[in-house]
Amino acid sequence: MNGFPARGFGLAAMTLAMGALAPQAARAQAFAAPAGYAVQNIFATNAGIGGFDVADDGSIVMILGSGGYGSAASSLVRWDPIGHAFNTLYIFPDTAFGSFVETAGSRVYFGQSGAYPDATSETNRVMSIGLDGSGLTTNLLLQNYASALDAAGRIFFTGNPNSNAVFLVSGTGTNRVIEMPTYSGGLAFATNGDLYVAQTTASFQNNLFRFTRAQVSNAIALGGALQPSAGVHVGTNLAGSSYLAADSDADIFFPDFSGSLYAFDTTSGHPSLFGSITGGFAVVSSMQFRPGSGPFEPSSYDAGTLYALLTDFGAFNAIIAVGVPNSRASWNATLFTPAEQLDDSVSGFFANPDGDAQPNGLEYAFSGNPRRPDAHDAIEPTVSGGRLSIRFTRDPMNRDLDYVVEVSGTLQPGDWQEIARSAAGTPTTGTGQITESLAGQKVRVTVADPGGGTARFIRVRAELIQP
Repeated sequence: MNGFPARGFGLAAMTLAMGALAPQAARAQAFAAPAGYAVQNIFATNAGIGGFDVADDGSIVMILGSGGYGSAASSLVRWDPIGHAFNTLYIFPDTAFGSFVETAGSRVYFGQSGAYPDATSETNRVMSIGLDGSGLTTNLLLQNYASALDAAGRIFFTGNPNSNAVFLVSGTGTNRVIEMPTYSGGLAFATNGDLYVAQTTASFQNNLFRFTRAQVSNAIALGGALQPSAGVHVGTNLAGSSYLAADSDADIFFPDFSGSLYAFDTTSGHPSLFGSITGGFAVVSSMQFRPGSGPFEPSSYDAGTLYALLTDFGAFNAIIAVGVPNSRASWNATLFTPAEQLDDSVSGFFANPDGDAQPNGLEYAFSGNPRRPDAHDAIEPTVSGGRLSIRFTRDPMNRDLDYVVEVSGTLQPGDWQEIARSAAGTPTTGTGQITESLAGQKVRVTVADPGGGTARFIRVRAELIQP
């Protein structure tokens, strides 16, 4: 079979259909990633971006308007990449350089640093606020630089340049956790809780240290700061590493100062080029990694997403997302054992191993789980204002699928009319009344029938694009 079963709803009907279309041409990007990865431009502006993170609901929280040391006051904003709506959470009252942003559940932690070299200015703060703009808390601290969240959602940051250490925000104060002589650089937590910290040298040929989860916990409990010698020196002479991001395999990503992004294999101890800017920008700046259920490798399903800020510290600033496109083959390989993949009654297109209402084909197309019964139907029919509509969830990384919504007044094969389509992960467009909203890293789609009549039927088809 080369198509997915369609789910259709009418006044009293459900239908099945199949189909296939050719893939769309790839779009030009400002960042070249290795083979097997897809790059998506998320946000671009001619205003400075001082730091950013991706919230659990998929919105982007960023410090916008911060062009560098001594720039005009900037704002912390929340941006919806689907509806393109801005919500200002906080306006900085001073001339400042916005540094980091980290989201943890319903709260945002962010840093503001005073105009260099006034690193002891009262404008140096680490703050937190709710994603709805409520509950502001403030710490008056030394100048802050980079940040990371541990598995418990606690915020750690590096102070730079006059306070070279790793700090933990604790209530209205801080704990000094790791001393980092010279200059402190980026930091990132691996999924096992180990903390990676870059030490920036005067020549910017940086060192990378690893501190175990137990070491960090003990330092916090005892109230003492670890020395670099207590950690493992895993990397030397890394050009850049001002910001770090760790994927689910503890590969450490870091930028250099020439527009390239490197992946450091902490097992072998060697960095390798991961990607580079192709034009219009100067460097890769801050980064964030959102893990998925699989490793960040080209053959994985739900491999997570690496977000990066591209900037020239002036007129060009953009946030991109680098991920591994899903395929039904990678989905099968992740969710079924090698023996099950050979058994069509378990992993086959129409098989239903969890016994719910969704066969495997629909589980993949509409973000279900074939190993666990789903509590609700993946596709929901609704009637609002006298118009029939259909609601479903699509994954933008399902680049091998087109989602097609059709309506009919008779259910006859030649009477179905297309009113909406999402092609290879792109936004849904068409003649129907279309609404798309964030659903974490996925998209919730609602399409209403623009027509009317005594009888109307609506369905959605997921079409598998042939390679």
